[in-house]
Amino acid sequence: MFSRTPVTAVLHPDIRVALWEKFVALAATGGVMAMTRLPMGRALGIPLPEDCVDQHWTLVSGLDPSVRGSMLQDLLGGRCLELEALNGTVVRLGRRAGISTPLNFAVYAALKPYADGAPSE
Repeated sequence: MFSRTPVTAVLHPDIRVALWEKFVALAATGGVMAMTRLPMGRALGIPLPEDCVDQHWTLVSGLDPSVRGSMLQDLLGGRCLELEALNGTVVRLGRRAGISTPLNFAVYAALKPYADGAPSE
């Protein structure tokens, strides 16, 4: 239909893939930006490589679906968590930069009772 117009269109061999790619991108970023009313900018000005997300995705997508991250393994094993170094740092840097970090704050708050290992009964 668009072949005789100046509109550029790509015919995807499986439209479901294109739709899911868009869905994943929007679900991962759209709601967070709307909820926080913040743009996607990098407040601390760290020059991350343009393909940073792609590199991480390539790594993660190559893992077996049953892989458990180290923090989950530590939590399940009753060990200390890297909570302060990871999600706690995001929350603190966000506060310093004047940026709300509600998702990391929620993770931080939910796991804080387990930061030093399993709570005493």
